[in-house]
Amino acid sequence: MAAFAPDHTATPFKRLIGTNTPIRIPALNLALTPEECNAEILKVLYGYLPEGIRNDPETGTITVPAAFNQTERDATLSAAQMAGIGKLALMQKPVAAVMTIMRTRPTDGNFLIYDLGGGTFDIALAQSNAGCVSLFNPCGIAMCGGRDRDRRLADEIATPRLLEHFDLLDNFATDARP
Repeated sequence: MAAFAPDHTATPFKRLIGTNTPIRIPALNLALTPEECNAEILKVLYGYLPEGIRNDPETGTITVPAAFNQTERDATLSAAQMAGIGKLALMQKPVAAVMTIMRTRPTDGNFLIYDLGGGTFDIALAQSNAGCVSLFNPCGIAMCGGRDRDRRLADEIATPRLLEHFDLLDNFATDARP
């Protein structure tokens, strides 16, 4: 929705979770914390689950980037609580990926798992041997996701090439004129 209604949209709040940075929604004259924005998303996603799953007393799981520190993890749990989600555990995204791979493809071997998301880059090495999985140091880099990659591609490849081959203003990429 950000492309169609930017004044009605909160972005990119997940990068700011665990901070007090206000997320402004101009059309509503509203400022929310990153946790409140996250809680709104979680409420919607949680609502899509069948009632039997929502009422199950077992602990649910939310995945978080491997780069999340304890403050960010605590803020994610706080957002889930604001969303009305009961017992909850957090799992690093590379760990969840390994568990999914092993469930769908129970093969021995070594695996490299990575997730280049919108805001972070997560990576882990895993080894499966006779159904036992060992995960080696899942880690991540904050502020190294798709948005950052897109910006670098535009700045370092696309913009210089366009300027080299077309007669454009030097500031065409930042000029806001229609």
